[in-house]
Amino acid sequence: MILKIDDNNIYDEKKTSDYYNEVWSEKKNSDIKKDEIEIPGGFHWGLFEKGIKTMHEAMVNMNDYVGKMLDLDQDGQKKILDAGCGMGTTSLHLARKYPNVTFTGMSLGQNEVLLAKKYSKKLGLKNVNFLKGNYLETGFPDNYFDSVFALESLSYANNKKEFVDEMYRILKPGGKLLVIDGFRKYIPTNVFLYRLYSFHGKKRGGSDLFIKKDFESQLKLKGFQNIFSKDLSKNISMSFIVCFFDSAPMILKSIIKLRKKDKFGEKQGESYDPGWVFMDFFFGLLKISTYNSIIAEKQGEIK
Repeated sequence: MILKIDDNNIYDEKKTSDYYNEVWSEKKNSDIKKDEIEIPGGFHWGLFEKGIKTMHEAMVNMNDYVGKMLDLDQDGQKKILDAGCGMGTTSLHLARKYPNVTFTGMSLGQNEVLLAKKYSKKLGLKNVNFLKGNYLETGFPDNYFDSVFALESLSYANNKKEFVDEMYRILKPGGKLLVIDGFRKYIPTNVFLYRLYSFHGKKRGGSDLFIKKDFESQLKLKGFQNIFSKDLSKNISMSFIVCFFDSAPMILKSIIKLRKKDKFGEKQGESYDPGWVFMDFFFGLLKISTYNSIIAEKQGEIK
């Protein structure tokens, strides 16, 4: 029996928006005072390399990796889209590092956008902007951005072809698309694993992870060229270990005190759910999924 996950039955844009609005709640936003904002390294997996010791350093290193892959430099004047920016930490970090580059972050979560704007104001940045919207229908003109990156946000696209089409449309000729995310190698044929895998995707309104070779094929069909992929699974594996040990006291406390949880299975305002941390690690161990960076260029000469 061939099992196929139907994206349209899994993806729920409203649930995705509601989930992240709950995580970065209005209360959490209102509790942040002007002089008390602590800007995190990110809300994504950390890229561990030689010399990187903490999760914060690893998340910052992932941000720098994005800048490196997009060939950003201090003097270059470029327009970059952060597709699925979350609370904007990657764009904020890069905006500080590359003051001549203009960054636009787009997220479904209104509270994430509000938080990103507070961070931007705190840092006094003029070269970054955040807006609420769907990256499948950005509303930007054709050939507008020099580069686009999607850091752990492709998995929320209910139609990956629409994502590829829209990114190609808004990129300038010679522009770069960088995707860093989990990709599945195959669909589990074991019924139990399949149902577990499907539930894992549904929890935050996410769609199914894309099969890496199929995604690369869609890039080629659309006209992207110079497609390069790198497996970063080993580099982020330490993130799972750090998150697991960070979550252990919280899990134990929940068991002992039967702490009341909200409708998403999390205490309001928590930055991550240990359940999906474990599931990501579990499917990685089974080699059902991997974590890759994929970069491609739109056909045409750079202008």
